[in-house]
Amino acid sequence: MARAMSAEPIQLRWTEGDRRVVIALEDQHRLAATVDEVIHACRMRQKSEDVSQVLNDLWQALASWCGQHAEKIKAAFCTVRDSGLLFVVVAEGVAFDRDLQDELVDLEIQIARDEQYEQLQLTTLALPNCQPEGYWSFLNPSFCVSFEPPDAT
Repeated sequence: MARAMSAEPIQLRWTEGDRRVVIALEDQHRLAATVDEVIHACRMRQKSEDVSQVLNDLWQALASWCGQHAEKIKAAFCTVRDSGLLFVVVAEGVAFDRDLQDELVDLEIQIARDEQYEQLQLTTLALPNCQPEGYWSFLNPSFCVSFEPPDAT
């Protein structure tokens, strides 16, 4: 079925918030909502797209950091904890690595100061080399992104 193109867009004004709108879908189903509900849905979709882009950028930044520190880390994960994100890094060694800890703090500060991430709260945690059951106790299984360090070969 060809779509009819009109020169004038349909305007939904916020001042008509209680006005009912009916949307006819291509499968002949109809959606009914108020102007307020349509505006809310559009705003939610935009926020969702914005958050998705910010998270994609954050994943790229964390993956890049992992690549730059591949010789020092065995594994890295980003998970949810409390009201924010937790970036967990498992070190290659079992001894405390002051340099790795300092670099993680620098990363945390860099992300906290970046306006792009102002709505995110990211904290970092360095763990010594341990078995998966050791670091999985810090990870939320319902949301966990794994960052694989590149092979050193």
